[in-house]
Amino acid sequence: MTKTKKSSQHELNLEDNQNNNLEEEYLEINLDTFLFNAGVIGFIEVLEEAKASKGESLEDRKDFYYEGQTLYVNKQFLLNLDFSKYYLKTVYNKFYKNTTLYQILNTNKKDSESIKKYNSFLKRKTLITIADTLKDNKIKELLSNYQDNKDNKEINFKEIVLYINNNEKLKYYLYIANIFYDKFSLIFYNMYFLKYSSRQKTHKIEENIDLYKSINNNFNLTKKYIIEYGKNNLQKNKCIICESKIKKELNMNFLFEIGVDPNKKQSAYWNLQSDMFICHICYMIYSCTPLGFIDMSNLMLFVNQNDSIETLINMNEKIDFINNEDNKTYTVYNEIIRRILAEKTKELKSIQVIVRDKNHYLFNTIGKDSLQIIESRKKELKNISKIKSVKITDAYWIDVYKECLENIFNFRNQWNLIFKLLKIEDNKFILNTIFNILKIQIAKNTIFLNNKTLKEDNNMQKQFDLAYIAYKSGNEIRAKLIGANSSANLNSEQNKEADNKLRGLVYQLINYVHTSNRDLFLSNITRLYAGMNLSIPSIFLNIFKSDDEFKVIGNAYILGLKGSFYDDDSSKNNNDKKDN
Repeated sequence: MTKTKKSSQHELNLEDNQNNNLEEEYLEINLDTFLFNAGVIGFIEVLEEAKASKGESLEDRKDFYYEGQTLYVNKQFLLNLDFSKYYLKTVYNKFYKNTTLYQILNTNKKDSESIKKYNSFLKRKTLITIADTLKDNKIKELLSNYQDNKDNKEINFKEIVLYINNNEKLKYYLYIANIFYDKFSLIFYNMYFLKYSSRQKTHKIEENIDLYKSINNNFNLTKKYIIEYGKNNLQKNKCIICESKIKKELNMNFLFEIGVDPNKKQSAYWNLQSDMFICHICYMIYSCTPLGFIDMSNLMLFVNQNDSIETLINMNEKIDFINNEDNKTYTVYNEIIRRILAEKTKELKSIQVIVRDKNHYLFNTIGKDSLQIIESRKKELKNISKIKSVKITDAYWIDVYKECLENIFNFRNQWNLIFKLLKIEDNKFILNTIFNILKIQIAKNTIFLNNKTLKEDNNMQKQFDLAYIAYKSGNEIRAKLIGANSSANLNSEQNKEADNKLRGLVYQLINYVHTSNRDLFLSNITRLYAGMNLSIPSIFLNIFKSDDEFKVIGNAYILGLKGSFYDDDSSKNNNDKKDN
């Protein structure tokens, strides 16, 4: 609550008391690194699973409230919360449908192929560990028979599936174990019941451990810390995340590939003294980190757009892959881009996207320039997305949309993609797609120049106009070659005749444009127009201005020669007026 100059001293004292009361009532958790931010989002999911009441303002925080980069959590609510119960429930609900166990229990096939596919899973020691914990001797017996029996595995497989499906508690615990084994072990080791074996180089679940009890024991330490919060002023050490004064109890060696174990490698620290210690509250937040990631079955992904907690939540909501199982990565990027453009922020900012696979973290940044291209050419991208793979040769296919999007993400030119597509057999749908890619390239050129010179102008529309004029010039020549008025109305036989007459010329022009050979390009154009007793269009004077302008005009002209259809109404209307 802001203090104003007009407030009386009495009002200021009341406000200070109110602030102190709020600080005593609430924990303040602020965004930090990407893993901690994912933990904040995951922790909020646990609170929502527990039906915690969300406040609407700083004065109405209720059980929890977030504003900007700060999350406020009511201490008393947290102390009364059965964190272990709702933590496990959130884990289960979020991940169970993407587990191997779910595939096993819901498969319609119980044949040898299915058994072969799931064989390694059914041999995991984790299953026996859970059976021991639950004292379920029946499932242990079934699993033992499966592993020992070489002849009747199909029968054993069916028995295992039937037994697990009919035992809800066993099924629940097996799902949780499967999730921790496959998902959480990508991010953690030595957290809760995940243990790391340096000899085997593998993650495992500690034997004979109760999942709920293990998490509860850790959370009880967090509760104790909350109760004593603010009473640790005599401690010299600080939490590296929130800077609260702490004992040297918890380090960050539980973070796979990120944390450093101070007991093993002191050379990573200044003067060989580790300062990588955290408090129990931050440890609790980190325990929720996997819940903040978007689950992609074999990958986990987090969008670290940390302007605010609300933005982080919106960016990392679940993504539906039902209609696009084959290309999940680009489905995700499409959805992320849609979400960031829907945020309606004053200006576009770069987005950090972190992908976790089985081996390591992959850090990608979708830059501001790339987002500007995407925002300005949404229509063209939507049209390109309708094409999947295109055959270039018998042994070589390309995913047009994927390659175009990769070029945008990496702020690369589209010229190579355009060249490859122009070389294939004439296909009107592909030709129209090339025009869309050409417009994306024009947008890239314009945005680069505008950002480089730090000024805004209408250069993009000017380039579109040049492309349309060049396209129209090529289109007119195509029609005149067979004595027609317009190539737009040619029938199939006339199109075939035009293609046959132009095939050699088009092939040469494609190569000249791709290699930036203006002289040979113009030489061929001159012979073409001189042979038909026509004046050379003035648009070709622009090919000497820059290499990019030559390629825009040259490719647009070739598309006209090949009978493409240009659907940019604004350029068409503008240039029709100029022609008149």
